[in-house]
Amino acid sequence: MKPLNIYIYALCIFFTVFLKLNAIGFSDTISMLVYKLMLVYLLFSCRDCFNYIFTSGCKYVTYSLLLYCIVACVSSYINYDQVHSMSFELVWDGEVYEIRNMPINAVFYFITELFVSYLVVVKHIRYGVLSLFLKILLFLFIFVFIYNNINAYLTKLYRVEAATQYWIGNKFSVCYYNLFFIVLYYLNNPKLESKKKFVFFLILLISFLIGIKVKCSTFVIAFPFLFYLVFVKKKIVQSFYKPTFFIAFLFFCDVCFFIFCVLILQNSFIVDFIDFLDEDITLSGRTTIYADIQQVISEKIWLGYGYGNTTLISFLYTGAQNSQNGLVEKFLEVGLVGTIAYFGVVFFSIKRVPKGDLFAYPILIFIYILLFVSMVEIPFKNSFLFFVFLLNNMLVYQYQERNVSLE
Repeated sequence: MKPLNIYIYALCIFFTVFLKLNAIGFSDTISMLVYKLMLVYLLFSCRDCFNYIFTSGCKYVTYSLLLYCIVACVSSYINYDQVHSMSFELVWDGEVYEIRNMPINAVFYFITELFVSYLVVVKHIRYGVLSLFLKILLFLFIFVFIYNNINAYLTKLYRVEAATQYWIGNKFSVCYYNLFFIVLYYLNNPKLESKKKFVFFLILLISFLIGIKVKCSTFVIAFPFLFYLVFVKKKIVQSFYKPTFFIAFLFFCDVCFFIFCVLILQNSFIVDFIDFLDEDITLSGRTTIYADIQQVISEKIWLGYGYGNTTLISFLYTGAQNSQNGLVEKFLEVGLVGTIAYFGVVFFSIKRVPKGDLFAYPILIFIYILLFVSMVEIPFKNSFLFFVFLLNNMLVYQYQERNVSLE
């Protein structure tokens, strides 16, 4: 594969999966037009991988991903009329917003974006050029990291309860994009030798301080965990390489917290810790949301309410913008079948990683950090699965491009 093609692929992935063109000043019309053209280009140029993804070792990842994509589209289609009839207008800070379901064509674009990003990753792994691809993505993210944090630092927070919009989005988006940059830097420098270790420490420190500045308590708690895994713990956490541990961790973080939230929040240590973070004991009303949302899930348990429709459903039944739990959010979107397929992608991807693989470790840390965050937030987007896709054939990536042995 020619270097120019790799640059084009990286640019297309960056401006489809991570940052839309309207974020850097282009009009919505131009941004959407270029977005569609990039999807078509990526899909056409990766057509040589169609047969490969069904015959190689990643075929179970492919089957899970396809099932998720099909369920997402089908669920949105069969629920369209019912959910559309629930649309309403919301007045917020003097402005009127229409809360409605996601159009079918928008669902198709998002699902295509997800599948195309998988094809692009597989193509670069297959041809042994993933290293350059990741370097280009890291370079592009440098500018996002710098401007994102400057903007977050300079933006004044007038009301804590308001959904303050920074350049990149809300306070969670600010922290997510910092985390993306952290993972990409770690992926490109997995051994963190000499000066690179200091630079990485500085990146983590800036991200942590910005998390405090934007009052994102979830990530403020998560970052020390990240510090510990990278700098304090001397050995790789071998359990991270077990797909069964992933399922257990997901169950513990999302299911147990969702079910036993009230009991957990009665613990004296938890109460003191929440007071220290200057949060209310209901975690910004999450206990009420969890109580109200359970009946909603049971009504559409198999296929959910449709991709992109959870904002409308959550507003109607809980008064909140979302369910405030990553696993529950997936259940609302695509039901039991789609949720199993979604996390099946992660399960089979982790299963393909050799135990102790040094270059998979940054991605595994990223996965478990977001699992932790998903107890009270909704981090499972297309960008999450993009990093999961990188786990496939990671051993090939290591030996063909890095030429180092496992530690």
